[in-house]
Amino acid sequence: MSLAIHMGISISEFDEMTPYELNLHAEVFMEKSLSEKQESLTLVWMGEYYHRVKNLPRITDELEKIFGKNQKQAMTDEEMLKVAHMLNFQLGGTVEQGGE
Repeated sequence: MSLAIHMGISISEFDEMTPYELNLHAEVFMEKSLSEKQESLTLVWMGEYYHRVKNLPRITDELEKIFGKNQKQAMTDEEMLKVAHMLNFQLGGTVEQGGE
């Protein structure tokens, strides 16, 4: 029950939960907590990095380096076919060769 309270789950919600649901909530809570710690550490590190740089780069240039260009490019026919085969495989489909 103390874990549920720490995660912000009310007592009435806790009473309605199965052990599986509580465990699932705990796993998600731990993942979220780890992600928040990593984000905080990254922000501190980036702040120190930019504090030490003599010439601060433009924010648009830095965002482009981090996230890449957001330009939409059309897929070639071969790329589209590869994606279709990959999705078909992931969803358990089969590939049938057409007769010519």
